[in-house]
Amino acid sequence: MVEKHPKWKGPPPRQAFLLPTYYQLESVNVKDLRRWQAEQQKLVNLHWQWHGDLARQRLNISDKLKQALREICTPYQFSDWRRVVRYKWSLNPLSSRGSLTTPGGRFNIGDIDEFSFPKFSALYLAKDIETGFCEMFGPGKDEELDRFELALAEEKSLTLISIYGELDSVVDLTKPEGLKPFVNLIKDFYPSGIVKLMANEIKRKINVVKTVDDLLKTVLDPNWRAYPMHVEIPANSQIFGQLVSSAGIEGILYPSKYTEKNCLAIFPPNLKGGDSFVEIMDEAPKGVDIKRLDSKTWEKLI
Repeated sequence: MVEKHPKWKGPPPRQAFLLPTYYQLESVNVKDLRRWQAEQQKLVNLHWQWHGDLARQRLNISDKLKQALREICTPYQFSDWRRVVRYKWSLNPLSSRGSLTTPGGRFNIGDIDEFSFPKFSALYLAKDIETGFCEMFGPGKDEELDRFELALAEEKSLTLISIYGELDSVVDLTKPEGLKPFVNLIKDFYPSGIVKLMANEIKRKINVVKTVDDLLKTVLDPNWRAYPMHVEIPANSQIFGQLVSSAGIEGILYPSKYTEKNCLAIFPPNLKGGDSFVEIMDEAPKGVDIKRLDSKTWEKLI
């Protein structure tokens, strides 16, 4: 008996391979990129022109502006405050050199553009630990990111120091009513015709400080770093600090926008010839040569 073999039907069909599905979110081409770059350049040009307008108007009344700031100065004493510094400054914790890095501090100009905006340093102190961290890195955290990630900073070693001191002249932003004469001098500043044209072209609004509330809002802006980083021009708070420093005033007392606790920005060169000082409260480790910032030591700390 001969066994019949079933007829060969070829290999079994392959299982279909499913390619991933792609959804196009946006379409970008060279033309779009060039258009965006052009619009960004127009925005930068506007800010530089507007900054120049304001700088000229401030220069015309600079003596009056400085005098208005001097007239509201008060002495200020503080004790058991905190200073937060990166580990590299641990043996020189009263140095203000760290404030000169890009873009600087809230009230001092750092390494933005040395030719156009001369650098000057400031020593920053806070009433308590949390305020010090917030002022340095921003708020604690949101639902997913911590303060270091939000500030685009690395979580590195830090040093915390207890500080006390006395200052003879401080502009106190926690008592804003005294700023009225200063605001009265700048409230009539105006944009030039070219600035108006540039602003209209890109549909931007030009704002001028008209009230004390306007001034506080801009100098205490939590996002002050965005302006110097994006357009390479000092923030309004830095320009205000420049005016205070050039008036010979020793510091600015201001409330933190994160914790509402007080902070100090101190301009070391202005301690020259006076009795004001800032000093470390605790016993310093071996290697810390300067425990006190005053008229004799300020030059070694800037």
